[in-house]
Amino acid sequence: MVKSIELDNYTVGHSHPLHMVKSIELDNYTVGHSHPLHMVKSIELDNYTVGHSHPLHMVKSIELDNYTVGHSHPSHMVKSIELDNYTVGHSHPLHMVKSIELDNYTVGHSPPLHMVKSIELDNYTVGHSHPLHMVKSIELDNYTVGHSPPSHMVKSIELDNYTVGHSHPLHMVKSIELDNYTVGHSHPSHMVKSIELDNYTVGHSHPSHMVKSIELDNYTVGHSHPSHMVKSIELDNYTVGHSHPSHG
Repeated sequence: MVKSIELDNYTVGHSHPLHMVKSIELDNYTVGHSHPLHMVKSIELDNYTVGHSHPLHMVKSIELDNYTVGHSHPSHMVKSIELDNYTVGHSHPLHMVKSIELDNYTVGHSPPLHMVKSIELDNYTVGHSHPLHMVKSIELDNYTVGHSPPSHMVKSIELDNYTVGHSHPLHMVKSIELDNYTVGHSHPSHMVKSIELDNYTVGHSHPSHMVKSIELDNYTVGHSHPSHMVKSIELDNYTVGHSHPSHG
C-alpha cells in the first residue's frame, strides 16, 4: 500500500541504488529478488531498473496492469511512479509504505520497511537486518540505521515501534517523537515521547555525548542499566551504553 515517494538517490537492495527518484504512488509495492510489485498505480521515470539483471533504461511513463520486469520480479497493476534512475535490488521489499520524501534513501541487505507512514530526510540508510516498523514520520539529514552505520544530523522522528540495530548510534539527533523506540543490542527504549539532543548515541557500546534534552516514559538505554520513566534530561556529556547507566 505505498502511497507516495519523493526522493533523490533512492537505494533499495543488494547493490542497486535508486537515483534521483522523483515520486511514487502505489498500493502494496514490493521490490527485490523475488518480490513482485503488486497493484502499482503508475510509473513515470528515467532509467528504471527492476529485477536480476534486466534494467529498463530511460523509461518515460508507464500505465499498465500486470507489468513484468526483470529476471523473476514482475510488477503487477502498476499505477504511477515518477523517478530518475530507479533501481530495485536483490531481496529488499518495501511493504505498505505510506509516503516517503527524502534524498539518498538507502535500504540495505535484507531489511524491509514495514508500514512506513512518512519519511522526510537526506541520505537515509537502513542497514543489514534492522527494519523500520510502523514509522510515522522522519525529518533528518544523513540518517543511517543498520549493521554498523551511525545516523548523523538527525532532524526529527515521529514513529511507532522504531527499531535501530546492533551498534548504530544516532549522532546529532535534533528531535524524536515516538512510541516503542528500540535502540541497541538488546536494550529497547519503549514509549519514548520526545528527544532533542546533539550527538545522541545509544546501544551496545556507544555512549551519548552532549545530550541536550530528553522527555520520555520507560526509556531503557545500555547493556544492563535501564533508565525507566525518565521525564526530562538536560545535560552535556551524557554517557549511556555498555556499563554506563544514566544517574540522576
